[in-house]
Amino acid sequence: MAQSKKAEPKAGKSIWENKWFPYIILTLLWAIIYAIVFNTKLNLGGDNAVYYILGDALSSSEGYTNIHNTNMVPNNHFPPGYPVLLAFFMLISKKIVFLKFVSGLFFLGTILISFRIFEILLENRKLAFVIAALVLLNGNLLEYSSIMMSEIPYLFFGSLTLLLFMLSERNDHFLKDWRFWVMLAVASFSFHIRTAGIALIGGLVLYLLVNRKWLKFGVFSIGFGLLGLPWFLRGQSLGGSSYLNQLLQVNPYRPEDGMATFGDFITRLTYNITRYFEVEIPRSFFPNKTVEYQYYMRELTGVEITEDHVSQGFLMIGIILFILMVLGVYNMKKYRSFVAFYLIGSATILLLWPYVWFGTRFILTIIPFMIFAAVLGVQAILQKINIDSKLNPIAYIFLGLFFVKGVKAEAEKTDGEFPPKYADFIRMSEYADAYLPKDAIVLNRKPGLFYINGHRKTTKFPATFDYNEMRAALDSNGVTHVIVDAMGFADEGRYLVPFIQANLEKFTQVQHFQTGDLHTYLLEYHNDRGYEGEWGGPHENGQVQVKNGKGLYRFPDGRIFDGHWQNNKKEGEGVLTLKDGTSIHGLWTNDTLAETHFTLTANGDTLRTE
Repeated sequence: MAQSKKAEPKAGKSIWENKWFPYIILTLLWAIIYAIVFNTKLNLGGDNAVYYILGDALSSSEGYTNIHNTNMVPNNHFPPGYPVLLAFFMLISKKIVFLKFVSGLFFLGTILISFRIFEILLENRKLAFVIAALVLLNGNLLEYSSIMMSEIPYLFFGSLTLLLFMLSERNDHFLKDWRFWVMLAVASFSFHIRTAGIALIGGLVLYLLVNRKWLKFGVFSIGFGLLGLPWFLRGQSLGGSSYLNQLLQVNPYRPEDGMATFGDFITRLTYNITRYFEVEIPRSFFPNKTVEYQYYMRELTGVEITEDHVSQGFLMIGIILFILMVLGVYNMKKYRSFVAFYLIGSATILLLWPYVWFGTRFILTIIPFMIFAAVLGVQAILQKINIDSKLNPIAYIFLGLFFVKGVKAEAEKTDGEFPPKYADFIRMSEYADAYLPKDAIVLNRKPGLFYINGHRKTTKFPATFDYNEMRAALDSNGVTHVIVDAMGFADEGRYLVPFIQANLEKFTQVQHFQTGDLHTYLLEYHNDRGYEGEWGGPHENGQVQVKNGKGLYRFPDGRIFDGHWQNNKKEGEGVLTLKDGTSIHGLWTNDTLAETHFTLTANGDTLRTE
């Protein structure tokens, strides 16, 4: 009898071969971490408030306009993509906490899409999972995942663009591939979320050129151009992009410094390279590292910082991380040219930005690829010394230990209070909501943030030393109240405060909050009082000018003086008109009537002639 053949045991199927396993684990990890770090408080940056306002305007069918400003002019600074997303989700709820949570969902989507991208690039699920997990643990990304800002939604749609592009690359007949056309639409939308996303588009275009895919290059370029044309034409009709204008200025916060020259751009480039190596690259990976950002804010606050602003070794960390990233990109097997072009393009844009724009916010959108490249750099070194072949890719998860402090730092922010200087501004905004007339118009340093809490029309003061321009701006905008805050921005002390000090008769105090040495004032503005005319004296660095020359002064009691001034005193020929219309024509010396030429009644009759 034939001996029966014994069946061999079937090898167990690895859990990593399950299609959905990495996605489930990443989603669970996101849910746990996001519950820990989710911050319900409104971010104190003015941009997130303006994004909310623009989304509200769209959802209320008021157009893409600054509905919080007095003249409700069309917005030409922020691209419309993120406000469009906010307007869509506002159909469900306009609560800020809900919209912040939506950012978290976009972050989750970014992590899941990034995993798939890394898997395609590496052909290694385990290593792709580890890198996606490290991206999830990054404190910078976690911080912005609960802020109403465009960075995280851009990351989602930018990642989706790249994934669709990679998938469409598998089909030589791309014109018949729906993924290519969806990718084109998503790429355009990504650009309309963040203009700096042009680096992503540039990376794709250059990749197609390098690989001589002429037809795809042409179709993609023309299609993207056509989709972007309406927004470009709208911007031109409104005077051009204000964002681009700021980029070309020496200092967007000091327009009097003029437009940047070639030499200014070289200086800017040198300064930014140093800062990125010394601060931004290290903090992109380790956001918990302490940096004295007041050093970089000195142009905004006017406060000079002399002590060391970064910890020792920061520059070396930045250089090491940069070398790892270069090694990682160099050792890529797929899409190396795209990743290189994307990172180089993004870096070029960042390095040419005004030096007063600092912080990891601006580098945030390339952090996933920075982490990806750095891990590949570590892998390349381990391969060189014959360690990587013996190492399970999951072992790279130990790198997450370096990110734990960043997660902890974000968790601690959820329980923190607003800094007093901001808390008092918000408190004053809430006071305005409770006590000011509904038609009040309040000038302040952060109009968007004020409007969210104060629900009154608002505007910002112009950056000008010319008191007549400042007064004209207040009058043309119908300003009724002014907030002088303690937030510490130099432009308020440079432009607004000196104007107030020189025109005290135009202002009366309504409310005052004090926390320690910090003072926040709410003033009522009276455009029918005070001086308008010629001024003199130095004006830089917050110095108060004086009345000098010909000018008209309206007294609170109704009298009006029209004549000559010198050092804030009436000096020379002038006419004093009394409340009943009687006018005294004479000569003033040292602010006193020294000689009366004649006096006229309100009807023009002469009462007395000297």
